[in-house]
Amino acid sequence: YFAHAGQILNAMCGPIAMSTVSLFSATWFPPSERVTATMLATLVLNGGFAVGFILGPLAAPDGEHMPLFLLIQAGFSIVPFFLILVYFPAKPKLDASGVMMPSDPSHSINVDRTRIRPHPSSTQVSFLGSFWLCLKRPAVLISTIAGGLSSGTYSAWVGVLPQALNEDQLGFSPSQAGCICFAGIFVGVISSIIIGRIN
Repeated sequence: YFAHAGQILNAMCGPIAMSTVSLFSATWFPPSERVTATMLATLVLNGGFAVGFILGPLAAPDGEHMPLFLLIQAGFSIVPFFLILVYFPAKPKLDASGVMMPSDPSHSINVDRTRIRPHPSSTQVSFLGSFWLCLKRPAVLISTIAGGLSSGTYSAWVGVLPQALNEDQLGFSPSQAGCICFAGIFVGVISSIIIGRIN
């Protein structure tokens, strides 16, 4: 039950973490490169799953080595997080179009804001209000359900695949099961890149 509750809490943070990829690509890449940047950043997650299937049996061949494996995973997370805290600018010096972005807002171009009239539909909506608007749109609900079902089913299947391939069920060792899972995810990543570039 604790593991299942932990997975639920972890999944609740998923949309927040995944949505930052679009903001990152829109801030750091021009429009012609944003789709590719978003695709690569998203596929890095699956690449991490694939590497985990290889490192898992190597770092923790049995239960006694599990604390070491958890420390290795913590290192992969803490080191990049620390580097981001030390130095990672909120935006590049050049915007997506290659124009120098002013570091001081007072140096920006003067615009007579009194002559700018907001669009009638451009009203500020609260978070709960925007959430309610999304719930009332069938297209948003269909996209959310389709994406959630496919992502949730895939994540659950990948999580139990090594156990399904174990020696008691199909006769594969942990290392062999990890290699099979790695190959499956790797093929999916390469196929996604190719299909994304074709479309």
